This record gives sequence, C-alpha cells and structure tokens, in this order.
Amino acid sequence: MVAAIYPYLVAAHVTAVVFLVGGLLAQERIVNAISQSPPEAQTGVLVALQRFERTVTTPALLLTWILGLSLALSAGWLSSGSCREGGGNLKAA
Repeated sequence: MVAAIYPYLVAAHVTAVVFLVGGLLAQERIVNAISQSPPEAQTGVLVALQRFERTVTTPALLLTWILGLSLALSAGWLSSGSCREGGGNLKAA
C-alpha cells in the first residue's frame, strides 16, 4: 500500500519544495525592489508581499514538512537501526 503512493508523495514533496524556493526567491527580489522605491510607494507593495507570503510561501513550507515527514515515516527512515543497516524498509509491490 505504501509503495503504491510513495511516488506520488515524492512528486508532491518536490512540487512543494519548488513552490517554497520560488516564493522565497520572489520575496527577495520584491524586498530588494521595495528598498529602492520611495517610502510612500512601499505600503501597497508590502501589503501585497504579506498576502503572497501568507498564501504561497507558508503553505508550501508546511506541505514540504508534512510530505517530507510522511515520506520518512513511510520509507522507515526514522525507525530504529535504519541508519546502521543502510536504508529503510520500503518494498516494491
């Protein structure tokens, strides 16, 4: 059962990481642009940046953690002795 959904968990995890990194890079570019603009123009952009962070970056961070931990648990990476034995116990169906 776990082996059947494992590739989908990996794909969802990688997608969440791409959204997270993309969101962080976009925020860096926007903050850099804000710092060079006049103070009266910064307010609206900061509100938009906060909304972007709340709707894109934070959910991507949470999904990255949740999916990463579910991958680690489903593959047996966090079980005792898995580090000494060289891997998890995920078996192909």
